[in-house]
Amino acid sequence: IIFTNHCKSKMDNAWFPLKTGDKWIFKQASIQSKISGDTEPKTTLQESKVEFEIIWTKEIGSKEYFVYQSQDGYRKKIIRFEDGNYFINDLRTADQPDREFIFLRNNLSLGESWIHEPSGGNSKIVFTVVKLEKSITINGQNYQDTIEINRDYYNKTGDSYLPKSAISKHIYAKGIGEVYSYIPYPLGGIYADDELQLEKFIPFVK
Repeated sequence: IIFTNHCKSKMDNAWFPLKTGDKWIFKQASIQSKISGDTEPKTTLQESKVEFEIIWTKEIGSKEYFVYQSQDGYRKKIIRFEDGNYFINDLRTADQPDREFIFLRNNLSLGESWIHEPSGGNSKIVFTVVKLEKSITINGQNYQDTIEINRDYYNKTGDSYLPKSAISKHIYAKGIGEVYSYIPYPLGGIYADDELQLEKFIPFVK
């Protein structure tokens, strides 16, 4: 594994900039999970700021990955772009290529979907484009050309896949990357629903 601090390749990654030094500042909210059948509004348990930055590139074999890490170092992802597809994996499983999956694609159409089945065949994730917007406002910020993708999670029981009753929501803006995500418990790794709303994107300038 080789670490570098620069971007070597030119890519048509219009939906998610991949350049060392780019930063995203989010408003994060931990929200009380909604019990099935509960009609009461969800309660926000805690709010904070979280900053992500592409801190370096990482070469695994012949592929170049961009390390996308939170300021506290708790969340570490690796992202690569190839043939119009955006792949993501956890830095901790960087040596397991079967753990990476396509989370976004160029030139998607409304209703288009694709499937990721992790190794072992006991689960799957179905990605579906549910909205294409020319303009959208999130957290008081207006974004142009956005795409909303839902991730439906399923577990395999016998020969059938049963939904986990958990769907995460992700919105991307062209030229910026992810501007919103809502990941319900237990998908987010915390004991609550996890919401991120972009407050500021700071592209790296030499």
